[in-house]
Amino acid sequence: MPSNLPLDIARTLAEHISVEPVGPETFQARFNPERQGNTASYSYGGCALGVGVQAACQTAPDGYNLYSVTGSFLAPVLTDSKITCSVRRLRDTRTFATRQVEISQVQNATTRLCVIMLADFHKKEKDSLLEYSSPPDHIYSKPESCLTPQETGQKKVEQGTISIESLSLYNTLFGLIARFFEARQAPEGISAHNLHGMVKEQPQPPHQARLPLTAKTSADWFRCRTPLSAKSDHYAGLAWMLDAYLTFTPLAHSGMFLDDAAACATLDFAIRFFCDEFDLITVRVYLLPDRALNRTEYIGDLCLMVYRSNRVSNLRATFGGYMRGDRHTPKASPVEQKNDPGAEVQGIPETYENALAYYAAAIEIRYSSHAIL
Repeated sequence: MPSNLPLDIARTLAEHISVEPVGPETFQARFNPERQGNTASYSYGGCALGVGVQAACQTAPDGYNLYSVTGSFLAPVLTDSKITCSVRRLRDTRTFATRQVEISQVQNATTRLCVIMLADFHKKEKDSLLEYSSPPDHIYSKPESCLTPQETGQKKVEQGTISIESLSLYNTLFGLIARFFEARQAPEGISAHNLHGMVKEQPQPPHQARLPLTAKTSADWFRCRTPLSAKSDHYAGLAWMLDAYLTFTPLAHSGMFLDDAAACATLDFAIRFFCDEFDLITVRVYLLPDRALNRTEYIGDLCLMVYRSNRVSNLRATFGGYMRGDRHTPKASPVEQKNDPGAEVQGIPETYENALAYYAAAIEIRYSSHAIL
């Protein structure tokens, strides 16, 4: 963790997604949102999602678990002022609770609504009648044998594949997530070879090189660098992280990077938790974008594999966004590539007993798509 950060910059994820009450059913982030993946004054979308989920959780009854978060981005969130969340109680029953969260920010001396969010909670059941989940598509290397993106980038510099300036740019663009999470990329995935698309001419792993975009995968192990004490921190932290992993991976799997798109932004989102307890132990994400004209929709299925009980639980996340333009190279866009929506899922063992339990999650990303006419 950097020790030279200004006092007004969050040092931990828990600080970054924390809120404080400023009025009836109104909460304000303790820190300003920060940028990631761009050099403009727009903040990383996960900042608003994390704070919004945190605010909703503050009003949920004891013993109720979050199971659904949906909503839309209405305007960009800037980095120069704190986010405010106004929570409205839509439902409180013996089984369910629903909260509407309006996420706003003062911009140009005017309060602007930036995100609208709906969060649903349910009372924890005494027992489950049936628990099931789909397994990951592949078996991935153990986290201790995987490199961090920074280590991969340094190797690319030493090999002369990229310049030290390019690696510095990468570390600047994605410094925020590196501050809060340690990530290790499984070499079986594509992103581990091309540094999330920055090394555009890097050959893909042989077992994936001939696959259609819909069948290609990347996988990351990750863990939060600092403790998360409250359950709401885990919910909010996961929402924070998902916007990073689900938005530009189609570019990376196509040998492109953020500079190949004139715009890459999230428009709407949905996260659904099909489990009562999780601790960011092991998470797998499938990413299935639906493409139509200039809009790309990202859909991810998250599978939690909890080491303590060796059971598999399920999550689902959908991030709808858009990528516009191909302003630097004449490459075909992901929209123009042939996809196979009906790719078969390969079965693998249900547990990762050889994995390090202290790693928070493993993310696997794959695609399926169809045209919207």
